[in-house]
Amino acid sequence: MIETSPKNNILIVDDTPENLSILRKLLTEKGYQVRPALSGEVALKAVQSQPPDLILLDIMMPGMDGYEVCSYLKAQDETSRIPVIFISALTEVEGVLKAFQAGGVDYITKPFRSEEVLARVQTHLSLQNAIHEKEVAHRMLQVIMDSIDNAIITVDAQRRVINANKPLDTICGKLQGDERTFQQRLLDGSGHCAMALQQVFEGRKQVKEHRVECSCGAGKGKTLVLNATPLADENNELNGAVLV
Repeated sequence: MIETSPKNNILIVDDTPENLSILRKLLTEKGYQVRPALSGEVALKAVQSQPPDLILLDIMMPGMDGYEVCSYLKAQDETSRIPVIFISALTEVEGVLKAFQAGGVDYITKPFRSEEVLARVQTHLSLQNAIHEKEVAHRMLQVIMDSIDNAIITVDAQRRVINANKPLDTICGKLQGDERTFQQRLLDGSGHCAMALQQVFEGRKQVKEHRVECSCGAGKGKTLVLNATPLADENNELNGAVLV
C-alpha cells in the first residue's frame, strides 16, 4: 500500500450525491484529500483552480458527460497527464472502449466495491508518483551531464541519438561547408565519431583513448580523445552505445 500525502488529492465527479458521499468518505479515511463535483462543468472549473492528482469520473451526467470531460482534459497540455478512472454503471464493451479512447486509464463498474476502488486509486497514484520521480531524476542527471566539459552521447543500435549533453554543440558542431547535423553524420557513417561507434557495434567492445584530428565545432584542427562503450541488455543483446 502506498504512502498517501497532502499532494495526493482526488477529484470525484458524479451527479449522484450519494455516490459522492460514499466515495468521499472512503478516500478521506485513507488519508487522501478529496473534492466533489456534481457535473462535468463544475469539474473543469475545479481542475483549473487546483489540478488534482487523479480523477474519478462518472459517465452518464446531464450537460457534459464523462467522455466529453475526459476528452477535454486530455486535449489540454496542463491537464493531459492527470489519470482519469471512469466509474459507471455502463457495462457494454462499446462503452468501456469509448472510455479508454477518451483517455481514461481505468474503468470501474457500478455498483463499485470499496476494496476495488482503493486498489485502483492506489495503483494509479503509485504509477504517477513513480513517473514523477523518474522525471525529476532525469532532469537532475541532465543538469549534471551539462555541467561536464566532455560531450557525452548515447545512441541506439541504429546510431540514433537518444540523449546528449550541451558540450556536444560546441565540440561537435557543423563541419565547415557541411550543413549536416551531428545526427545526420552519424547515420551517414561519416566522421570519426561514426567510425568509433561502428567499431563498437562490429567488435562489441570498447574503443579507448582514440585520438583524432577534428575540425567540427569551434576552431580547427582540434585533437579529440574518443571513448565508446557498448550498451547491452540483460540478454547480452547490443542495443546501443555511449560515446564520450
